Amino acid sequence: ITSSKSFYMGDPKIAFDNYGRFTLVSLLIKDWSNYFPIYGGIYQDNSPINFPPRLNQTVLSSIPENLSNETWIIFDYPKISIDTYPNSSYFGNIYVFANAVIIKNGSIGQGFFTVTPEGNISERIRVKYGNAVVSTVIGPNGILYASYPNDYPWSNSIIKSFDGGLSFIEHNITRARLSPETGCTARVSSGSDRSWFIHVGPEIAVDTKNKIYATWTVPRECIFDPNFEYKQYGYDYDIYFSSSNDQGITWSSPIRINDDET
Repeated sequence: ITSSKSFYMGDPKIAFDNYGRFTLVSLLIKDWSNYFPIYGGIYQDNSPINFPPRLNQTVLSSIPENLSNETWIIFDYPKISIDTYPNSSYFGNIYVFANAVIIKNGSIGQGFFTVTPEGNISERIRVKYGNAVVSTVIGPNGILYASYPNDYPWSNSIIKSFDGGLSFIEHNITRARLSPETGCTARVSSGSDRSWFIHVGPEIAVDTKNKIYATWTVPRECIFDPNFEYKQYGYDYDIYFSSSNDQGITWSSPIRINDDET
């Protein structure tokens, strides 16, 4: 994917609007000969019947003035959702969460971007510190949800917004880790000493009654090994499921959904 503005740089995520048109968010670069800093943008299909699709590009994260030459990325790990509920006050809004963001005024942290149906773009730093959003969805009435693994209190968390992302409320889904130790990543194979950063979630979905569903993974144990790349690794990951009937305030007891015992 290319355009006269910027070049596609990967890490794509896709969401569909109410008319079946898709929007893709990805990393972007200005020039292949000198592609720092990496920033972000979206590609929008102008018709659900085009094949191949005809995409229009919009840059989300403008490059701040006086940015250090040593800064190589200002937008990373994007996640996208689109409000498809006609009764919502925010119908048609596109929401993008991104990690390691530097916005135009120089602020740094977890970025949040909104694109309205009229093409207006807003950007802000949602929080300065914390883990990146790994999943985002829109529920009935335009309620915006996003989830991420929380370093404290070592749990999975969900945030929700009733006002189009102007403010967020946080709830814990459930305890997600064996201990507060970080860096317990998956092992590539039993014969390898290298790490593999698998997707641990929580991944979320919401139905038409605003019931939320979450899945995530947890290793049964974290094994210390001085010969391993990061000195410890997660062993035997299980997949868990939980749901909420009250917009994420309380959650059902987690259920392990894989049936293997090894």
